[in-house]
Formats: sequence, C-alpha cells, structure tokens
Amino acid sequence: MAYTWAERGENLEQAEEYARRAVKKAQKDIYILDTLGWVLFKKGQYKQAVEILEKAHALNPSVSIVSEHLGDVYSKLNMNAKAKQQFLRAVENEENVAKQQEIRNKLAQVADRIKGVRVPSSVEFGLNTDVSP
Repeated sequence: MAYTWAERGENLEQAEEYARRAVKKAQKDIYILDTLGWVLFKKGQYKQAVEILEKAHALNPSVSIVSEHLGDVYSKLNMNAKAKQQFLRAVENEENVAKQQEIRNKLAQVADRIKGVRVPSSVEFGLNTDVSP
C-alpha cells in the first residue's frame, strides 16, 4: 500500500510509517527499501531517499526499478553523471519495452543537462582568475 500511495502522491506520512515498519522487519529486502526510498523521494526528502536507495542498490544492482529510482533522486540532486549511470543500468535490466522507453527519456534529459554544462576556460586550464589584491 505504501508504494501505491507514493506513486499517487497520497497519504505520504502514513506511507512512510508503513514503509519504515516494513524495513524494520526486513532490512535487506530491496523492494521494501525501494518503497521507503520512493516515499521519501515523493516527500521531497532527496538526501534521505538517496541513502535508502543506495542501500537497496548495493544489495542487488540489477533490479531495474531501484536503479531508476536512484537515478531519479540523483537527477533531483543535480548529480547528473550518477543519474545517467543509473538510468543506463535500469534500461539494461528492464524487460518491458514501454518502460525502457520511459527510462530512455529520463536518460536523454540527464544527458542534455550534462552536455549543457560549460566549464569556463580559466577552470579548464587551471588559471587563477582571482583579481583581488
């Protein structure tokens, strides 16, 4: 129920409570950890969500939904290179073609943000541009 509520953006406080209770009972269940991480994500608690989702991912890095959710959180935190890596992993491990396309769309958005970053030439070449006395 907690995951369904998170997906709908409903009853997030109660969803978090349910998910935390479930994690206490099954601390190494990646799907329960993913649910808690996803609830935290939906609540806008990205730093807490990333910690939980990284734990789930460490238990089994080949679960597509965990990789996707971790990519979503990294994306929100502007950790675009990490988001890209997770979305690539999610696509690789996803069997559903429609879901693969949905993840590819997220991947394209992150890749565009990475390409859009321009490093000033003074940083590229290690020049000190500080002109203060």
